[in-house]
Amino acid sequence: SRSVDFTTDNETPMPPTNSASDRPPPRPGRGATPVVRFAQSEGGAVAGGAAVAGGGDDEGSVKPSVVAPAGNGAAAAAAANGPKKANGPKKAKSSRVMERETALQSARVWDVISPPPVNSKKGQFTPKRLQKYHRHRRISVEIHRVLPRIREEDEAKEDEDEAKEDDEGGDKAGLQGYEMCFVRVLVPATPAEAKAARKAAKAVGKVPKIAASKLAGKGSVREDDDSASIQSYVVGNGNGAMFDTSEDFSSSVPPTSDWIEKYKFPLSDVTLKRRVKNSCVMTTRLKRRGKAAAKVDEQTREIIFRTEKEAVAFCSALRDQGQMEEKREKNKLLAAMRSRQLSAEDMEGDVELLVEVVSASGLPIADLTSSDPIVKVFFRDAEIHRTKFVPRTLDPVWTVKTKSLFLMKATASELFMAEDGLVFIVEDHDTLRSNETLGGVIVPPRTLYDAKGERVEYPLQKIRGSCYEGGKLALRVRRATDYDKEFMKKLLADKNGKKRGGEGAMQHEKAVADAAKVKGGKGIMSTIVQKREKTVDGVKKYRVRPDPDPKRPEATAWMTEDEIEREALGESHHWLDIGSGNLGKVYLEIIKCEGLPQLDSGGFVGDKTDAFVNIVHEDCVVKTDVIDDCLSPRWMPWTKRAFVFHLMHTSSQIFIGVFDFDAGIGNDHDLIGRVSVDLSNLRPKTEYILDYSIYKTAKMSKREPHGKITIRLRLDYTDERQMVLTNLQPPPTIFVNVDDKKDFMCAYYTVSGKYNMEAYNLGTIHAYIEELMSLMEVTLYIQDAIINLLMWRGHSPFTIRAPCSPRDEDESGQKLEGFFQKCTKPVKMFFPTYSLNVFLVGIYLVEHPTLVPSFSFAWIAWVLIAVMNYRLNNPSPWNKCKSFRELFEMLVLGKSQVPPDNISRYENWKKSKEFMDKWKKRLEDVEKAGEKARQQALEDQQEYLREIEEIGETDVDISTQKGKGGIGGVVSSIDPFKGVLHPIQQYLGITCDWLRFTKNVIIWEECFFAFWICMGSLALAIIFLFFPWAFMMRWTSRLLVWGLFGPWMKLVDIYWYKTIENLSDEERSKRIEEVRKLRKKQTAKAAADARIARENAKKLKAMKCYMFGNFITKVPVLKFDRYRDIPLPSSSATPHHPGPQKLADLAMDEAGRNKTRVTGQQLVGDMIPALESVLTTEAPMGQPTAQPALLERSSPGAEVAKDSDITAMTTIGAIIVASGVLTFFGVPILVSSTQWVTSTVTLWVTSHFS
Repeated sequence: SRSVDFTTDNETPMPPTNSASDRPPPRPGRGATPVVRFAQSEGGAVAGGAAVAGGGDDEGSVKPSVVAPAGNGAAAAAAANGPKKANGPKKAKSSRVMERETALQSARVWDVISPPPVNSKKGQFTPKRLQKYHRHRRISVEIHRVLPRIREEDEAKEDEDEAKEDDEGGDKAGLQGYEMCFVRVLVPATPAEAKAARKAAKAVGKVPKIAASKLAGKGSVREDDDSASIQSYVVGNGNGAMFDTSEDFSSSVPPTSDWIEKYKFPLSDVTLKRRVKNSCVMTTRLKRRGKAAAKVDEQTREIIFRTEKEAVAFCSALRDQGQMEEKREKNKLLAAMRSRQLSAEDMEGDVELLVEVVSASGLPIADLTSSDPIVKVFFRDAEIHRTKFVPRTLDPVWTVKTKSLFLMKATASELFMAEDGLVFIVEDHDTLRSNETLGGVIVPPRTLYDAKGERVEYPLQKIRGSCYEGGKLALRVRRATDYDKEFMKKLLADKNGKKRGGEGAMQHEKAVADAAKVKGGKGIMSTIVQKREKTVDGVKKYRVRPDPDPKRPEATAWMTEDEIEREALGESHHWLDIGSGNLGKVYLEIIKCEGLPQLDSGGFVGDKTDAFVNIVHEDCVVKTDVIDDCLSPRWMPWTKRAFVFHLMHTSSQIFIGVFDFDAGIGNDHDLIGRVSVDLSNLRPKTEYILDYSIYKTAKMSKREPHGKITIRLRLDYTDERQMVLTNLQPPPTIFVNVDDKKDFMCAYYTVSGKYNMEAYNLGTIHAYIEELMSLMEVTLYIQDAIINLLMWRGHSPFTIRAPCSPRDEDESGQKLEGFFQKCTKPVKMFFPTYSLNVFLVGIYLVEHPTLVPSFSFAWIAWVLIAVMNYRLNNPSPWNKCKSFRELFEMLVLGKSQVPPDNISRYENWKKSKEFMDKWKKRLEDVEKAGEKARQQALEDQQEYLREIEEIGETDVDISTQKGKGGIGGVVSSIDPFKGVLHPIQQYLGITCDWLRFTKNVIIWEECFFAFWICMGSLALAIIFLFFPWAFMMRWTSRLLVWGLFGPWMKLVDIYWYKTIENLSDEERSKRIEEVRKLRKKQTAKAAADARIARENAKKLKAMKCYMFGNFITKVPVLKFDRYRDIPLPSSSATPHHPGPQKLADLAMDEAGRNKTRVTGQQLVGDMIPALESVLTTEAPMGQPTAQPALLERSSPGAEVAKDSDITAMTTIGAIIVASGVLTFFGVPILVSSTQWVTSTVTLWVTSHFS
């Protein structure tokens, strides 16, 4: 065990007073009340506080005796003796972990003889007659006021609260502290211990003065003797010396002596059993610290006083103080609660706290270059938790894997009665020796009771007996929820770290485990034994894999090729509903693959590729069943092939990878190909059947298709307006965890492709450079736009009817009627809208140059809209994008008016093929022109070098040439350029990623981002249109000229600039130092923010690894692939209009019929983050269904259907327009009518009465 006594350097000694004072003592360092510190544990350095000496012939009289020097002895001894443990007297045995600052109120001391305790080893096995010494002791009964702990940063606030309570006459118990009674047993100090005590006092500037006699027995060692060698007296001003406040104590200086504490007991741990003349028998209890804190050592001690009167006085003192314990306990509770008022029921109610040891920073070095920090937590002097140590760091972060979390349960009264609340001790872990204490933190009960889970950093306080100081400890505390309790219960039961903590996590793990079960992958023996095809009545049939339909096994066990094809397009029987988003849902079904390569080696016996599909979307990873031995597999409706994903962001993609299943421990599943499905340009309420070619990579230039995959997909948006608004926030960073290495490799290959673009590879560098060179494709867009703009080529299509020879039928064979239709034909033309706009804007800007900023932003929006129109005019329906109008309607009206897609197979295939061939030819022409230009530049350079060689060198260098021959000519066998090229590769990768994203925004692949850039540019253009640029430029120029070039600048020179120029070196250094301090402060803040970010990342990683698996894959949200996967022309799209349903059927579907719900891996919250809550039904609160429009008219709740947002807004708009029209026309008419009536009446009255 060790000493854990806090020390400060602001203690002020004070002479003893003759009577106890009712006034509360001032805080340490703010007054003259003597501050005494108690030793709290065994071992260590000089006992904190003054050891009381005394004794007298009469009750109440105290002879001047000897007391050990006290105060900051441990700290001083540590400082004087070096960085290791301080040498000095042993600490008093006590069950308390850390001490509190106290102010002595009174002390009564007796000289006694104390034989060994009856139930101790020495008392049981050593006969009294054989005891060599009488064991001279001193025993004291002391009253101390325990001062409140106040953090330095809270002192000002506490002063304000104290003044406020004084003004209001409130309870001052919390500010004054509370009283405690202790019984201390003192033993004589050896000369070595006395010397160490004086050295410690000298180190802190408090040297006791020797006034009476010299220390005797310099060479002796204390053996519990009562001989004359200990009767030496030392009187001085030792800080914290104890004194008696009885009236007959006449000494003006508190006595000190070479006596140290042996034991210190609170009065509650002392029981007086009996008194026989001058002998008292009492029982003392000493709690064991550590994990065995529940055990208490009880010892029966006999205390022999010199006279019976002293024994009676001692018993009376214990009895009197015992009667006051109840009042002291009440005051102690008031001091802990301060101004808080709790009912009796609340005081007895349980308070269960969740505590997290977050991290530490700036810890001292305890080993050679670092430390191995570990944290121990104590409550009521008992260790209740211990973290694992974090090796070799001064800034440790404790996570769920290093036992950062624990629960603490106590009643409110127990919590507030605990003096120190929770005590956190930071130690350096050592395997071969005891741990070294680095510092400690105390969190008071009131802070624990009010904690809300916020992260709080506490400075580590120095521990008495330790030479280390500095550093901070970050903690979080809050009330434990039911989820926290369940999580911690599972966490404590999980000794091997293989189970998942918390009820929600356990349910997630079970659901994921059930969802991860796949059929198939039976191996080569099953291939050899099991028959795959057969002929029945001349019709060839194939075994349905992996299994037939459980509801009709006979009919679906063997099927023809056409039957399998039709059955595969049927509606899926069961869906896996997974994910954490709330923007919408994606319904995905894996239908089939075709043309897969043979990857298994047993093809001669029928062992072919065992295909399965792995899918990654945001925080979800799923996979289909395995179709054994098939190069064109079909997934049937009853197999695991249908998934419902929840959307978190509009740019999220669905990554699909096709793999060959390989059994065995060391074999990874082989990647066949992968594809990225872009959802941002797909429309809701549309059922897509999409065909994609699959490739092993989307980032390298040399890639070839390895088959084809067909999927069926449908989108449902929860709120279209929210879909648009989501893009105003940064996209989330998403990681997905898996529990198996094979699954991890599948997830990685599905997301990133076969090649690791982050690992150093010259081929990767070449691919990046090649991609940068290929970005000249963008110049074609620019070239096209400029040429079409300057040449007034049409962009906006329109149709007119032109004269033609009379005809009876049109080109499609329809019969024409009427002379006009027969003699004219429609002609499609294009109007040069953009050219006309640029011409008008140009001639206007020439006359009004102040509008250049406004038109510049308008030009940005115009460019993006022009590119959008270019995409929309593409003949291929799969190369189109969402329009600006469609997204604007989603934002303003909440719903787009664009109908669902209706695309037939091979629609506009010939035109789109011609368009793409033409575009490819243009790219090839550009590449050829670029290659030709490079060759010409190379020839020109060679010609220039020949000319230089003919001229000859004019500068002659006669120094020794280096790098040729032996000097520097050795080439390392290891790649010597990795240190240079690898960082370049990383920078190239970052550059290419962001160029790809920028390109996707410009060409409306990231249509939502492009829309917001257009909206922002148009808004700024309108704002700057009315901005007074001429006025601002004129007055800005005036202020600059008048302010910087006027004669008053001479005054600036005299009173300011020259003072800076004429600064002395010292003043200049001070100014530089101030700037440096400010910069260091800013750097420290930035470093702290970065440290907290890293800390949160480590904790989140550990929690996700614990809950979901140890292998992590980053899932990109934005599109960073070099090549975009476009659906093949054989794809199709049809509107999805489900028929009317009964309320019961629709409610069952919304509640999850035929679905298995699995939450995603998105965690929310601090300390113990929880999975995002998922509603059990899609229906809003108080409504029978989320889609009342799908109900039959006769079904209940069908009338609940309300007008759409568009209808409501149209109605409101019509009312506003009608009101405006009536106001515009009606008010003048009403005014005119009123004037006419008034004038008519006036004329009539005038004419009549005149």
